Amino acid sequence: MSTSDNNEDGDACPVNGHNSRKVRFKGKEGNNVEMLVGPMSSPSVSWKDLLLRNFAKLKEKAGGKNKEHFNLEERDFSMTIVNGILAIDFSDRVKNYLLKDIETTVVVKLQGRSIGYITLQNRVSSLWQPS
Repeated sequence: MSTSDNNEDGDACPVNGHNSRKVRFKGKEGNNVEMLVGPMSSPSVSWKDLLLRNFAKLKEKAGGKNKEHFNLEERDFSMTIVNGILAIDFSDRVKNYLLKDIETTVVVKLQGRSIGYITLQNRVSSLWQPS
């Protein structure tokens, strides 16, 4: 093998540009390092999390923590065809179940962003409060 240059260690480098070096790995003995972790800081709560947490508390008060399973039965809906269009009518039981979950959820698009009802109410009231 012909050599053209020497590398920084003084070893000969091959002409084809490939450089081979001998590499030795140190044994794993003697590397016993204990890592101590400081106390975990509580993560900061975002406005969205704060809003959703308050919503979850409202849901717990209204419906309890345990969510019952809702089974849709034959008597809970009726299907009819009106002017060639399928119409589905739900019973009051189904309507009440659906409204119970969404009665406090109102999401409005304001300046291209989704905003909750409480936040919207706070912004509007802050605009109308005399300074």
